[in-house]
Amino acid sequence: MPELLSPPPHTEALAAGAWRFELARGARAEALSAALATNAFQHRAWVRAVAAARGRTHEFVAVQAQRPDSVSPVLFGGLHRRAGLAVFESMPMGGYGGWVCDGALSLDEERALTASWLRQAPWPLVRLTSEPGRAAALPQAAVWPLPRRLQRRLQRREFETHVLDLSSDDAQRLQRVKPSVRSYLRRVDALGFEFLRGGEDALAAFGAFYRRGSLGWVVASGALLPEAFFSALHGDGRLEVWRARRDGRLLASAAFLLGCGQVQYQASGSDKVAGPVSAMDALLWTAAGHYRARGFNGLNLGASEGLDSVRRFKEKFGAQPLAYRCETYLMPRLAGRLGLGAGTKASP
Repeated sequence: MPELLSPPPHTEALAAGAWRFELARGARAEALSAALATNAFQHRAWVRAVAAARGRTHEFVAVQAQRPDSVSPVLFGGLHRRAGLAVFESMPMGGYGGWVCDGALSLDEERALTASWLRQAPWPLVRLTSEPGRAAALPQAAVWPLPRRLQRRLQRREFETHVLDLSSDDAQRLQRVKPSVRSYLRRVDALGFEFLRGGEDALAAFGAFYRRGSLGWVVASGALLPEAFFSALHGDGRLEVWRARRDGRLLASAAFLLGCGQVQYQASGSDKVAGPVSAMDALLWTAAGHYRARGFNGLNLGASEGLDSVRRFKEKFGAQPLAYRCETYLMPRLAGRLGLGAGTKASP
């Protein structure tokens, strides 16, 4: 595949001990991802799926920070063009970004590293999304004198996801569940559900539930992800599709994106059935137990987009809220030279 963008190399004189940044593409970026990625988004498959959803070319890349006296943190991202403008996103379409390395960076260290990189970043638009719980790792973006309409499009966005802790045993997980459903989940195996994971027709069955379930969404139908998005993830082996069946009838399906240590709930759809526990409740609880047994430590249920009903659904399983942030940096290199660039101060 031809290179999408060819940013100029960083040739500015660097002070002793300063960071030097290199852009890895192709096989090198994928090798870094295989070795260091910490979540389900920091992979080529996610960027390919985003490209399919947006209908334009994206390239998976990795920015590698190097300094003689330190480890070499890496920032994974996607490069693309929007309205002719070169854009770097880490990660695109709401995926979590953040620098990763063999060691652990404190919030202050990551924020300072990001500010240093932004002062050298060659792209006119950079959009960064923090890991949940690490919103303070993003430095505050420069404020340009722009029309209000453009400022609104560039303003930071605050999100909240819910993560279900899988590190404890089943008894401890049940104690975190809302009391009204705890007794039913304790005996979910006796409620007549059968659960299927994978299979040749799994993706097609999931797509039908997903599209049918979207009819009841509060958000606009334009938010519906295309089949090509899920196919890109499924073809790379990172998407696992589950189905719930009872009395021979398929009742629900959900797609989970596998990361390193954590599973990301991606989308689902279900039919309403009589009973104390819905098919989706039973499927989610069973899938969580399955992934715990495989060694995953968390199930991320995603952002609720301000919908209380979605938030309550997640919290009844004992999932805990975590805030995260998306910050957009316009012309970060120029902003740095003008003294407007992102400093080491966290976004308020």
